Amino acid sequence: MTKNYKRLNLLKSNQEFLAALQELEIELPFDEEIIAGEANPLAQPVTLSNGFKIGNRFCVHPMEGWDGETDGNP
Repeated sequence: MTKNYKRLNLLKSNQEFLAALQELEIELPFDEEIIAGEANPLAQPVTLSNGFKIGNRFCVHPMEGWDGETDGNP
C-alpha cells in the first residue's frame, strides 16, 4: 500500500495535521494550543541529574561547516 505523505507546510490547522497523522496511522499526541512567551514549556529551565541547570529546552544543532576555521580549514 502506498502512503500519501503531505508536506507539513501545507497543513494549516490542528485538524489538518491530525487528519494527516490518522491517514498515516501515526499516533502522535500534541497540544492544540501554542503557548507563547515565558509560559511556553520549552522556555522553562531544566536541571540535570548532576545538578547542572540549563536555562531553557532549546538546542541548536550545528549545520555542516559551522565547526570550521575562518580560513576554511576543518
